[in-house]
Amino acid sequence: MSAKKWLAAFVLTVILIAVLLMAFNLITDPFGVFGDRIFRWYSYDFTNNPRAAKIAYLDQNHEKYDSYIVGCSSTSSFGTDTFASYTGGKYYNMIMYGADMLDCEQTVSYLIDRYGAKRIVLNVYIDNGVYYDDEPNEYTHSMHPSVDGSNPFMYYLRFLFLNPEYGIAKIRAKINDTWLPQTFDVFDEETGEYDKRKRDVEPVSDTDRYLEAYPVFRNYPKARYTMPKIRECMESVKRITEKCRDSGVELTVVTAPVYKDYLLYFDKNDVKDFYSSLAEVTDYWDFSFSSVSCEPRFFYDETHFRNDVGKMAAARIFSDSERYVPQDFGFYVTKENASEHVRIFDDIENSSSATESVKLPVLMYHNIIEGADGGMNMTPELFEAHMSRLHEEGYNSVTLEELENYVVKGTELPEKPVLITFDDGYIGNYTYGYPILEKYGFNAVIYSIGAYVGADTYKDTGEKIYDHIDENEMLEMYSSGIMSIQSHTFDMHQAVRFEGEGCRSTMAMLDGEKEEDYIKAVHEDLSKSREMLEKATGGRIFSLSFPEGYYNDIVLVSSEDEGFTVSVSTEWGNAEIIKGLGQSLKAMKRIGASELSADALIEHIKNK
Repeated sequence: MSAKKWLAAFVLTVILIAVLLMAFNLITDPFGVFGDRIFRWYSYDFTNNPRAAKIAYLDQNHEKYDSYIVGCSSTSSFGTDTFASYTGGKYYNMIMYGADMLDCEQTVSYLIDRYGAKRIVLNVYIDNGVYYDDEPNEYTHSMHPSVDGSNPFMYYLRFLFLNPEYGIAKIRAKINDTWLPQTFDVFDEETGEYDKRKRDVEPVSDTDRYLEAYPVFRNYPKARYTMPKIRECMESVKRITEKCRDSGVELTVVTAPVYKDYLLYFDKNDVKDFYSSLAEVTDYWDFSFSSVSCEPRFFYDETHFRNDVGKMAAARIFSDSERYVPQDFGFYVTKENASEHVRIFDDIENSSSATESVKLPVLMYHNIIEGADGGMNMTPELFEAHMSRLHEEGYNSVTLEELENYVVKGTELPEKPVLITFDDGYIGNYTYGYPILEKYGFNAVIYSIGAYVGADTYKDTGEKIYDHIDENEMLEMYSSGIMSIQSHTFDMHQAVRFEGEGCRSTMAMLDGEKEEDYIKAVHEDLSKSREMLEKATGGRIFSLSFPEGYYNDIVLVSSEDEGFTVSVSTEWGNAEIIKGLGQSLKAMKRIGASELSADALIEHIKNK
């Protein structure tokens, strides 16, 4: 081969490789800069770079939205649905990793000019005094060229010639994708928020266990930060306020909650200067530091707080008296009151949580029958002895609604509250439990298995089982106000002795079951259970007892999707219910009481 032919072949090969590389990157589009029109997996794209990928997504979908929440990653917990419920707007959350205020300024201008935004919620975070005009990574932190005015040709060229490993990683992730978020798809594309389905349902009431799951709060790292960019930050905020004013856009400025120990990274005077300077530019709602900042269970880490905290912040902004908000959480700061307000930062080191919570004994019973010989069965005499001692000791039974109102609305519980529960729905709950509870002025919850309602034999086997309450008995007890009827699933508590190994005795995934089939089975079962019990009682079915205490992330998220906001486990101990934190009503611990003497029961309750 001549040199000319060899050179021509080489050039053609290079061109072919370049074309293939560009085609591959255009098709896989791992950063979503081209609109991801093939994969349409925006959650993955947002995870790689929410700044650019969200703009590419909104260029195709902005007609769905008219309002935007803008800021760094803590912004995610200011929920779109929450703000929409108060204003009627259609919100999209524009959270961007480590967004500095220049990023926010450019984004707000684009949202107004391109999409005609009607409302902007701007989160000014303390880190905005540390960084400005900062792009630590040209791929993960680059702005879309339509937003920052950079050269679009060079921008798209960079992503066309991207290392193919990014596209390969997207293909691998797609193969391994699951229903719940993984590290490669942490966003909800419809709202722009982090996908917190798992985090929003994880049990949080046990402090020790929480610190094991989130060890950063047990031994908080030390660091020192300076704030050299306060002036630049405030100049951008000023331009944002002017842009919104001139465009007739409703602007709400907030400062997000910060975990106490993170605030100690900064010089106190710098912190006061930051929040005072903001007041010189605009009025704002300050949530940065309060008793909430001192309770780790309100946070995932030093800069990210739980969605329930965002709901409390919105309730304060919109004067919602129906939702509990700690008294010191949220203050409207103006130029006139700023100098007085920032004194809250003078003594961060000695501040402590004022979280309101209650230790709640949740008693677990099953059947009450004459001549019971232990196990899950107990005699009427023993059950009455339990209720008598509880009454003598001054305990007050509470309903599920009262627990929910305590957490969500802040409504106080009676002194020495106790929740009494029965699993399975046996006739003994009606024959003996119901009148004994009425005698002592108590109420309770029966968690009924839908497939066994009114049954005295096991399904179509003819095998004798303990009698179960029927729909007429349910209605009578529910109507009395003494018994709440709730779900123990419809048919996910099957009997191994009748159906053999491999039956669905709990809510666990079966061996060899596909994830999509399992998710469908859980949803269908819970939906069927809820519909059946609602029809039988006419009441709201919102609490679930996990068969044999088993649950996993899919069960927790699916039950939440189906309206089950309160759940109980079989894990031994007293529950802790926390005002403002709905997750404290998830998988509550219980005390298995059937085999305890009355004295032993009281000792277990008192041993908190």
